[in-house]
Amino acid sequence: MEKVYKEGKLRAIGVSNFYPDHFIYITNNMEIVPAVNQVETHVFNQQTEPQKSSAHASCRGDRSPRAVTVSSRIQYLPKSVANMGKA
Repeated sequence: MEKVYKEGKLRAIGVSNFYPDHFIYITNNMEIVPAVNQVETHVFNQQTEPQKSSAHASCRGDRSPRAVTVSSRIQYLPKSVANMGKA
């Protein structure tokens, strides 16, 4: 995916349903950080661990260093990036 991103065919890279330890591993070991970790949740599938991680990350507000970096890469306002994935 990084190769396709560098070729300009993608505006952003995202992942789905990554648990916090896997997401941290990816962010520390990949050149391009995923812009979002989309977590499926509903009344019959409540994934508390990924939600806790997302809630902790969003506590820093819409101007966290990662939100600002990602927003500049994908050309969205930091507030929009910080709120991605929130329903």
